[in-house]
Amino acid sequence: MWLRRLSLLIGVFLLCVPVYADSSLGRSSNRLLLTSTDEDWLRDWTIYDSAPRLSDGLRTGYYRRLPTSHQPLSTGLRKGVVIVTPESRSRPVSIVRENLLLENPETDLALGVAANRNPTGSWQLIVKVNGTRLTDPLTISGRAGWQDILVTLPGYGSQLVTIEIEAWASGRDNETVYIDYIALSSPQTRVPIQPNGTYFDAAYQRFLELHQIRERERMQRLLDQDYQDQQIRKSYR
Repeated sequence: MWLRRLSLLIGVFLLCVPVYADSSLGRSSNRLLLTSTDEDWLRDWTIYDSAPRLSDGLRTGYYRRLPTSHQPLSTGLRKGVVIVTPESRSRPVSIVRENLLLENPETDLALGVAANRNPTGSWQLIVKVNGTRLTDPLTISGRAGWQDILVTLPGYGSQLVTIEIEAWASGRDNETVYIDYIALSSPQTRVPIQPNGTYFDAAYQRFLELHQIRERERMQRLLDQDYQDQQIRKSYR
């Protein structure tokens, strides 16, 4: 009897632990088709193995403006966001760029990502180059809001490479993956924009500054509209 109980406990434990297999061997042809996007990075990257809908019924794909219920916790809203979610715990969402020539041996990969905040969720981020894992699984939590991640791609100068960004289920519910941008930068032009040492190209730095200004203005307009709607509802009571 105790052996049976032990086997049941082990089975439950394994169900709750994500398995980071070699997904490059098992990536399917299930490609997420994105149309009418105005994000340049989406022209270079291909997304595989996302479920067609989230648990609340929202379609996965590209959104110029996120629904209010899907705004990750942040000091500023972002627009032009891709929403995906893993189909299962054994197969991640894969964002892939193939046959890329890295002219600089110290190229960096930068990406803006988040997880859902309400209810709070999380997922695991892994970056690979030519099938070699460069990072340990990094937990992206909805409690952290938007995160700007930088991964160095060392030793691949003058080579054709395939970069895979994998979003693994964390073994919990609400594993919604938000992607704001993916960019490549080089140490000759990057400048620090955050106190934690994150770097981006100077041109991308200017883009982020303008983007933050526009998002603050848009956030204020949303708050004003919400206040006006509340006043209208009160007038009908």
